[in-house]
Amino acid sequence: MKFICILFIVFIFLGSIELHSAPNESSADIKVGNMAPDFKGETIDGKELNLSDYKGRVVLLDFWASWCGPCQKELPFLFQLYDDNDDKNFIIIAVNIDKKLNSAQKFLDKLTEKAHFPIVWDSKSVIPSLYQIESMPTTIFIDKIGTIRYIHTGFNDSSKDMLRLELEELLK
Repeated sequence: MKFICILFIVFIFLGSIELHSAPNESSADIKVGNMAPDFKGETIDGKELNLSDYKGRVVLLDFWASWCGPCQKELPFLFQLYDDNDDKNFIIIAVNIDKKLNSAQKFLDKLTEKAHFPIVWDSKSVIPSLYQIESMPTTIFIDKIGTIRYIHTGFNDSSKDMLRLELEELLK
């Protein structure tokens, strides 16, 4: 009986060492100063996209949905921001989380301007989970080496100047 108790204690001890020494990959801390997790997705026009393909460029990673009121105001602004800066080593990647592609497409079709940057459709919210996104829209600036530099949730008219200034700083 004593041997079984000792053996049980040894197993518990070894198991706890294993648990504490193994890193938890799913708990990557998404915060300013950390590296942005790479991801792979498919754009709404069927092309494969990898975040790592844009290393060396400033990336504005935006998470949105067609049912999100602030997103409906933000997306046209992002179109303009991109058009004003697309020749400056800058890209926007918009990640849509609508359950149905048709919902995202209907929203995009209603806009007077069209996106000139990739829009990833992620109905299973794999990428937002990777980035620990809790609200829409969420906008993340990633610098040229892949470091998260700014994170914003929500959008209103005052957000426009802040996003322009941050982009200008990152493009220097």
